[in-house]
Amino acid sequence: MTEHSSSQRTDSRDDDHGSVEITKEQLREILAECTGTGLASGFDDATPLVLDSYVTTWIRQLLEDRLGAVVELTPDVADSLDTVAALHAFVNQAGSFSRSPEHAPQDQP
Repeated sequence: MTEHSSSQRTDSRDDDHGSVEITKEQLREILAECTGTGLASGFDDATPLVLDSYVTTWIRQLLEDRLGAVVELTPDVADSLDTVAALHAFVNQAGSFSRSPEHAPQDQP
């Protein structure tokens, strides 16, 4: 059995542990689409966010569709996430997300 290298993983999914890590770049791309700016580079860690219920729902949907991350992001929680860095920290904290069933690793016979 081989061990994984200690280098940083670039994949958004860690199949060995069934967890999902959303990168800041992935989150910026989703925010760019949801806010209509189309430019992920327009968001840095300190970019202020105002997430209404429509954008919150869209973010949740895109995180699940693209990355398999089911995030417990409600409008009440989103109100307290005022920057890109805060949103990124929230979606990656333990317990705030899980892998959707269609993105879960399949057991191989």
